[in-house]
Amino acid sequence: MDFQNGIAGDEAFTKTGVLERARDAVAAAREKDIPVIWVRVALRDGHPQLPETASFRQIAAHGDLDEAHASTSIHETLGRHEGEPIVTKRRISAFTGSDLEVLLRGYGADTLILAGVATSGGSLSTIRQAADLDFRLTVLSDACADRDEEVHRVLTRQGPFSQTGHGTHRRRMDCAHLKRRCWVRLRTCRQHPAGRFFRREHTSASSVSRISVGCRRQGTRSTLIGLRSLRDPRHRHLSAR
Repeated sequence: MDFQNGIAGDEAFTKTGVLERARDAVAAAREKDIPVIWVRVALRDGHPQLPETASFRQIAAHGDLDEAHASTSIHETLGRHEGEPIVTKRRISAFTGSDLEVLLRGYGADTLILAGVATSGGSLSTIRQAADLDFRLTVLSDACADRDEEVHRVLTRQGPFSQTGHGTHRRRMDCAHLKRRCWVRLRTCRQHPAGRFFRREHTSASSVSRISVGCRRQGTRSTLIGLRSLRDPRHRHLSAR
C-alpha cells in the first residue's frame, strides 16, 4: 500500500530497505499464484473530492496527488507486473473511496496480508478498517516502515499489529516467514485429502501486510495486498502437521 513514487520514493523509506523486502514478498506470492493488488492514493484533477473541511487537504498539499501524475505511479523497485490491479483510494485507508472491498470479495479472500508505508498512516488505518470488515489479518512488519522508527516499533511490537492472542484475528510476520508458509500451505492443500490440516504453534515474527489464504481440495486460493492477501482457514499461527 502506498508504494508510489511520491511516498515510498522519499529517502526516509528508500534507506530502510522496505521497498526491496516488499518486492521479495510480492515475488514469493506470485510464485504460488497468489493474486497481488496494489493500492495507491490519488485524486481527480482539481481535487474535487476534498471539501473545505477535509483534514486530508493538509496531506494533499505536500505533493502532487493527481491521478495522472508520475508521483502516484507504483515505484519501479516493486516491479509491478502488467495485469495486477491497481486500486486507487481517496483518503488514508485503502478502503476509503476505492473498490478494494469489492475486489477482495471477488477473489474470495477472507484474510489479508498487508504491507505498506507509512506504518502509522495507510497501514494502521487499513488494518483497523479491514478488521471492522471481518477480514483476518497478517502484518508483514519488515515490509512496512514509518518516518518515525519509534512509532513503527511501538505499532508493530506493542500496538494493534501485534495482537495475536486468543479471540483476535491479527498477527505479525516477516517476509522470510511468509515465503516459508506459502510453500507449506500449498504443499498441504495439494496432499491432504480433505484439503486442509493444520496445527497451532507459537511463532514470533514481524512484518507489515495482510493475507488471506483459503485451502481447498483443488488447491489454494489467496490474495496479496500491497503485499496482498492470503486466506488462512484458522488464521492464527498455523503450520502443516
